[in-house]
Amino acid sequence: MPPRHTLLVPPSATRLLIPRTSIVRSLSSLTTTTTTSNTTSSHHPHQRRISSPPTPVTTTTTTRPYSSWLLSAVSSAASALNNGSPGGGGGNNSAPETVLRARRILPYPSAHLYNLIADVSSYSQFLPHCSRSVTKTKTKWPARGDLTVGWGPFTESYSSRVYCVPDDGQGVGIVEAVSGNASTNIPATVLQQFGYQSSPSDTTEKMEGLFESLVTRWTVRNVPAPKKSQGGEGAGDNWTEVALSVRFKFASPALGFAVGQLAGQKVDEMVAAFEERARRTWRR
Repeated sequence: MPPRHTLLVPPSATRLLIPRTSIVRSLSSLTTTTTTSNTTSSHHPHQRRISSPPTPVTTTTTTRPYSSWLLSAVSSAASALNNGSPGGGGGNNSAPETVLRARRILPYPSAHLYNLIADVSSYSQFLPHCSRSVTKTKTKWPARGDLTVGWGPFTESYSSRVYCVPDDGQGVGIVEAVSGNASTNIPATVLQQFGYQSSPSDTTEKMEGLFESLVTRWTVRNVPAPKKSQGGEGAGDNWTEVALSVRFKFASPALGFAVGQLAGQKVDEMVAAFEERARRTWRR
């Protein structure tokens, strides 16, 4: 039996259920059409700016829990490997770190949106490609999360450490998932207030396969209502800025080369899924 490659939400590293060589062979027979989102270069060579579809009171910026876009990138990566694209030589060179960001201003109380994002176990009900979501090792909030995501003929399960900080002392709520060779930058003194261990620097065991590291951070904070909405539909003081930051590093440079075509689009899909979940929950 060919060996399985262990890959990564709680940090028992991810397991790719199909060997990597099989992925390349299988995907080479598939025809995949992708849409490349408009991006512009920022000051950092590996940051991208994502343009969000124009929607009322919605803004999107870019440069960075989760993984719903992960398997969507595999087909392009396999093609890059087969065609000899940069980084496809199979060497041990590490891929550069990439950061993507998306943001929305939504007409809901920040506490409501925070609870929705922190409810990791419900992700499988509305996140694209997520078929299983389980939380473990709870404090008041989840501390470990397992997700299973699937795309086409592939399925992957992985684990992350989850840090939930409803208020960091500056009016910002944080939900962060950390996987692989990465650590949170939330201060230990803040984590202790919410029942987490004193050291935030612990990392999960080494990931094998697609990711070397993956950090997803959601933040929420109260903001004034947009001027164009004052006195109109959704008017009121309960407006919230929701920001998603995804920081990741692929084990293979070829994957980093290929995923640039899809990552921004998939991160924006995640934010849109949470926005739709909020709309259905609060009927506005």
